[in-house]
Amino acid sequence: MDIQEIEDGTVKKKTRTKKKSRKKVTDNTIVYITSASKKYHSNKSCSGMIEPVEVTKKDAVKRGKGECGKCWVN
Repeated sequence: MDIQEIEDGTVKKKTRTKKKSRKKVTDNTIVYITSASKKYHSNKSCSGMIEPVEVTKKDAVKRGKGECGKCWVN
């Protein structure tokens, strides 16, 4: 943590936030889908999925699924 003094004598703390990095994904990465969802997930408990099915990313994309914005960090 860095500390920065401002001209009027007050002290403000600057904190460094850790950037989330994108998970490495290949066509063979295991993802989770449901028949009701239009998205594929990296976490089988994301978005309250009920009975998620394990498939490869390649298969999920073939089925018309896109990335979940909560699971996959850009």
